[in-house]
Amino acid sequence: MLKKEKTMGKRFIWFIFVLFSLLLLFSCSLIRKNGEKIKDTGNIAGVVFDSQTMQPLAGAVVYIEGMQTIGTKSDSLGRFWLSNVRLGEYKILAQKITFHTTRISNVKVFNDSTSIVVFRLCIAAIEPWGCSGEWDDKIIKTDSISFFRTQYKDLVKNK
Repeated sequence: MLKKEKTMGKRFIWFIFVLFSLLLLFSCSLIRKNGEKIKDTGNIAGVVFDSQTMQPLAGAVVYIEGMQTIGTKSDSLGRFWLSNVRLGEYKILAQKITFHTTRISNVKVFNDSTSIVVFRLCIAAIEPWGCSGEWDDKIIKTDSISFFRTQYKDLVKNK
C-alpha cells in the first residue's frame, strides 16, 4: 500500500509540474518582452456610397469574401467597421438589394491598424456593368470611435 501511495504522489507532482509548465508557456507566448500583448489582428473600416447620388447607403452588407461570418451592415451614415480581422490580404464585398455587389481586392490588414475602404455601389437597373470601390493603401491606427468621429468626415468630404 505504501508503494502505491508513493507512485500516486509522484504522478500528482509530475501532473502539477506539467500543468504549471504549460500555463507558463502559454502566458509567455501572449506577452512581448516589453509587457505588451501580442495582437495579430487589425480592422477594416469605411463608407458605402450610392454612386449616382454620392449619398451614404445604410444597411449595405459588407463582408470578407469566403468568410461570410466576418461581416457587418453599414449604419445610417453608410459607415462600417470590421474588427479583429486576422492579418493578411482580403477581397471585401459590399452588397445591397437593387445595387450591384461591389468587390475590392487586395485590401491588406496590418497588425493593430485600420485599413480604410470606400465603396460606391451602382444601381443595377441604371448601370448594368457595375462599378467599383477603392482601397488607397490608407492605414491608420485608430479605434472605431475615433474613426467615426474624425476619419469618416474626411471620407465624406472627399467622396
